[in-house]
Amino acid sequence: MKKFFIIILLSHFSIAQNEISKKISFENYIETYYSYDFSQPKNHSKAPFLYNFHRSNEVNLNLGLFKVAFQDSNSRANFGIMVGTYPNTNLAAETGVLKNIYEANIGVKISKKQNIWLDMGVFSSHIGFESAIGKDCWNLTRSLLAENSPYYESGLRISYKNANEKWFLNGFLLNGWQQIQDQNPQKSIGTQLEYRPNDKNLLNWNTYIGSESSAATPWNRMRYFTDVYWIYNPQGKVSITGCVYIGNQIKVGASGKIISAFDIASIMAIGADWVNSARGFMFAVGCIQAQSCHTNQCPVGVATQDQERQMALHVPTKAVRVLNFQKNTLRALSEMIAAAGLKHPDDIKAHHLAQRINDREIKNYEQLHFWLKEGELLSSEVKDTENFYFRMWNLAHAEQF
Repeated sequence: MKKFFIIILLSHFSIAQNEISKKISFENYIETYYSYDFSQPKNHSKAPFLYNFHRSNEVNLNLGLFKVAFQDSNSRANFGIMVGTYPNTNLAAETGVLKNIYEANIGVKISKKQNIWLDMGVFSSHIGFESAIGKDCWNLTRSLLAENSPYYESGLRISYKNANEKWFLNGFLLNGWQQIQDQNPQKSIGTQLEYRPNDKNLLNWNTYIGSESSAATPWNRMRYFTDVYWIYNPQGKVSITGCVYIGNQIKVGASGKIISAFDIASIMAIGADWVNSARGFMFAVGCIQAQSCHTNQCPVGVATQDQERQMALHVPTKAVRVLNFQKNTLRALSEMIAAAGLKHPDDIKAHHLAQRINDREIKNYEQLHFWLKEGELLSSEVKDTENFYFRMWNLAHAEQF
């Protein structure tokens, strides 16, 4: 009885397959490589910048792709999985099986009269003309344009193509800049406008506005990006392209009397994306704060051009001191982060640090500092002379320092 039941199931599947086989397509792609780096890196890994095929002196799989697609008049779906050094490198920020997703999206046609579709899921990036698939990519090495634009994106996409298929428009609501998981509180938006006046020419304009925060780069903030490119293919075999990419990214750096691991943590807790430290390294070299830098008479040979005074600075010994200072400062910072139950310096927030106000009161940094809302200085008309930020903002002028 059990065997008969299994045969019925298989037969039913075969019938269903025949009904939809014309609507389903499959794609397989394998890309292997061998490369050799004459610098002979010990871990067989070349510098990943601008290069997908980054394993040295070994035969490896760059991209193994299997994709299945479904398409009918009112619905569509795409699902592709990939393995190889390409996803291992470029999707390293994604967790678990997410780094093996090439494409995973479903869509429905939302207009009976117009060719308008609404899709959601994971897509290849709408920005740029380069591809993860080697045979479709213009360059063996990634160009600077591709290096500074996303490989993939996830979210919602609404698309429209006119009747003669010369105009194609996409609008995107995205989780962020190159990320599958939702890592940022605010969504990003993107657009794509494509025009094909004939079979030989293609004009494309893309935009992106939103948070670049991701698992790999949680310290990044807003990014504004646009690109325009033109592709000319006169005979179907040789193509010519011209492109312009423009982007702007906002980050906040801080410096000034930053010496210890706690100094780094406290500055990042109140909003810095990175910190610069000079004073601590000067101390490690041997500075005693004699305050004679401007006189060329530094007694320990740190800030002087006098060759006799420079002899006081023993470079081999000081080099070890600087190395130890750097290493132990970062170790102390990592211990602070771990003690707070965090994983990265960017996870440090104002409420994690506290300061004693007097012998009876302790407040955390979130209570001590004045916090501005996003865009508050640009939109506010408050004339608060007691507030430092508003005073400085009112004194600032774009035309002069």
